[in-house]
Amino acid sequence: MKHLFISTLVLLTSTVASAKSLDNLLSRLEKAENAQVVVVDNPAGTIAQQLDDPGDMDDADLLKKLSVIKVITIEKATALQVQEANNIIENEDIDGFEPMITTTDDGENVAVYTAGDDTTIKKMLVMDVSSKEISIVLIEGDFNRDDAGRLIQFEK
Repeated sequence: MKHLFISTLVLLTSTVASAKSLDNLLSRLEKAENAQVVVVDNPAGTIAQQLDDPGDMDDADLLKKLSVIKVITIEKATALQVQEANNIIENEDIDGFEPMITTTDDGENVAVYTAGDDTTIKKMLVMDVSSKEISIVLIEGDFNRDDAGRLIQFEK
């Protein structure tokens, strides 16, 4: 029984630590001097306002499912910033998120995580980390896995 309690305590501690690690990383990156942060509330409405004819908006149905898009970009990232971002990707146990895609190519780590249930994704986190640049996109809303695939295509 003591072993079970200790194992449970370790699991809970690591889950809280990973949640704090992601939140701390995002907070530090947002505040960094070399960071550019863009937050779009109500993406469908915001984009529609910038068009002459909102009916012409591609993928309007998908954008209506999104409530917030936050983009954090760091060009000329420091070695510490890159290491912290890579640690989050390598951890793969991010506060309620499940890995959807993780890949490494030519020193660039890309990961997509989702949070939600079996049918609905509430949050999607996309991280792209190279030796000099970090891009993080956090998308919130109510969408499904097919929609997530379409959103990933937007990223390219």
